[in-house]
Amino acid sequence: MTEVCFSGPTWVELGRYRRERGLAVTPSPHEQTPLVLPLGQSMKPLTRAALHTIVKGILGWLQDSDNKAR
Repeated sequence: MTEVCFSGPTWVELGRYRRERGLAVTPSPHEQTPLVLPLGQSMKPLTRAALHTIVKGILGWLQDSDNKAR
């Protein structure tokens, strides 16, 4: 397991995400649940390629939204 440090606001958002997935707000020390889960009910970890595609899509959407707001 890898330790990851998050700021306060990030922990709040992570807690919301976990609660929506039916998990405890705070991960337990030996929990095996991946940090980011695929859409739907699957508890399998996302592949690097899938996570890359999702993040790239979100950032592209944010950039487009920002450009339209100007």
